[in-house]
Amino acid sequence: MEHKDPTCSLAQDYALELNSADVSNGSLKRLAPLAIFTSKLDLEDTEDLIKQDTKMTHSHQAVSDVALILSLSIHHLLSYPDTKVRAS
Repeated sequence: MEHKDPTCSLAQDYALELNSADVSNGSLKRLAPLAIFTSKLDLEDTEDLIKQDTKMTHSHQAVSDVALILSLSIHHLLSYPDTKVRAS
């Protein structure tokens, strides 16, 4: 899933230029809706969309990694809503 929106690409370029060392949690604040949206996608597409979104404001790899982990955690909770497995 490659992103072709020029606005998104421009935002990612600015984030890379201006925030390459930023590891703040700003991108995590907007992650829940995207995690819900991607919960039915395969892992590859989910990872791509989460990284595309994160890179618009935070280009540091650690931020993308944490965003993906949080997203997969939300996927897990959505997949097991009524069992104790969801909390393990």
